[in-house]
Amino acid sequence: MINRSKIYLSLLLSGCFILSSCSKKLPPETLPSVTSVSTSETTVIIETEPSETTEETVQQVGPSSEPCGATLPVDVYGELNVYEKYLTDSEYRAVTLNGVCINSLNYSNGFINNETISTFVNDWGCDVLRFSMNVEEDVGGYTSDPESKFAEVCSVIDMCVDNGVYVIIDWNLVSGCDPREYEEQATDFFSRIAAIYSGVPNVIYEISGRASFNSERDDVWGEEIKPYALSVIDSIRQYDADNLIIVQTPYGGEDLEDVLNDPLMNDDVIYSISISGEYDESKAIELTEISDEGLPMICTDFKEFGEDGAFLSDAFTAYDEVLEADYISWCAYYAGGDAAPGNLINTDIMDDQAIVAAHWPDDYINDSGLFVRGELLSNASEREEYYQTRLEEDEEESDEEDTAESTQG
Repeated sequence: MINRSKIYLSLLLSGCFILSSCSKKLPPETLPSVTSVSTSETTVIIETEPSETTEETVQQVGPSSEPCGATLPVDVYGELNVYEKYLTDSEYRAVTLNGVCINSLNYSNGFINNETISTFVNDWGCDVLRFSMNVEEDVGGYTSDPESKFAEVCSVIDMCVDNGVYVIIDWNLVSGCDPREYEEQATDFFSRIAAIYSGVPNVIYEISGRASFNSERDDVWGEEIKPYALSVIDSIRQYDADNLIIVQTPYGGEDLEDVLNDPLMNDDVIYSISISGEYDESKAIELTEISDEGLPMICTDFKEFGEDGAFLSDAFTAYDEVLEADYISWCAYYAGGDAAPGNLINTDIMDDQAIVAAHWPDDYINDSGLFVRGELLSNASEREEYYQTRLEEDEEESDEEDTAESTQG
């Protein structure tokens, strides 16, 4: 039986994995042509200790954020599954995950570290964190230096595992090209991750983001995304038979009927959509209708900002109600160490040390961030209530079994 429940998704590694350390765990056929690089050539993610200046700045604006006290998401839900249209926990109870998109790994500049991950998990109450690996070489993506970029991914996944949160690794095609242009690199990338992290319930594979946005084909799903997805899914399932895989829909969800009428037949696959801008009732109705038809969906890019850059809290709330009613999880856009529009963190008033030290007080968080954090904390509270209720139910069942055994004896 599917029971409805709304859910929300520290030790820093002494150093980031370089490729050679990851490669020791891999089957020979999954290794890249160059399996080791010097430390000087490898991008590492370093946790920077706050300086005295940072501590003084924090004291001026108020106390640091505090843990919400909820049980960690993966401890509550375990291995995720897809059953009919539902994302479910390890016991096939319907759940929704809520979290934050983190800016691209190749733009991190130290922002992605154990303390920021701990902040989003423990202080904001996130169930899931989504990290984009940009692909194209001209944006400093994966293809510019596969060895060091793969090492970064390993490090991020390990930190998320240590913090008990689900982690989405997004293969992000910034150019909006046909995903098959990078299919060989994608199958190599995801098969190697699967070989290392098979059986680790935290890991979620998002095998393409923004793919085919510039396509002129009439059937983007059938001619571009679906054949690519089948290839990459096969490469993952060679090593990881169970973990959740997210597959993109055309143009972020504009042609959902195409997917509904010609779905993938693979297990534990869910389809990504994007939501942005003013509330559109027709889009909300379409999402509900498609969900009612049985298509499992997740909003991996929940971006509620107007043309003037202002956060649209009313639109966020209206869409959130639709997503919640249809068991559609979401990741809010976005948090990072830069000052780009839409950042939930107010980096304009922080120095670099304060940014990477994390546990930001309210003064360091934008109005959009405070709103999203409030939603996440509310969801984390409901997750904890769900967990405690489940523990009580399990205890009652155990007592009943003990009584039955005693009576029979």
